[in-house]
Amino acid sequence: MMNDPTLLLYIIITTIAIYGFCLFFWWGVSSTKRPNSMYWYVTFMLFGTAVNNGIAGYVRYLKFGNDIAYHQMLESDIWPLRLWLLLFCVFGIVAHGSVRYFRSKH
Repeated sequence: MMNDPTLLLYIIITTIAIYGFCLFFWWGVSSTKRPNSMYWYVTFMLFGTAVNNGIAGYVRYLKFGNDIAYHQMLESDIWPLRLWLLLFCVFGIVAHGSVRYFRSKH
């Protein structure tokens, strides 16, 4: 397990995404200028990335240590739910960008 590059990548991505979320959230709350909605979508997309990769990394860790817990986690509601926040953020970014594009054309 110590030589598992996939688990290492999950840990690195989760750490960077948590740091990015904290940085963006702190700046958004403490800034004197009001951030727009696209900024908040990206902020929460970083949080969703951290949650998604954190859970995936934990399941990857279970795969090599506890086979029963690994299969239980894959069959639980947590496994598909980890993607909902990312789906919401990506949909928000695309919808917001589409609305702005089509408004500017008319």
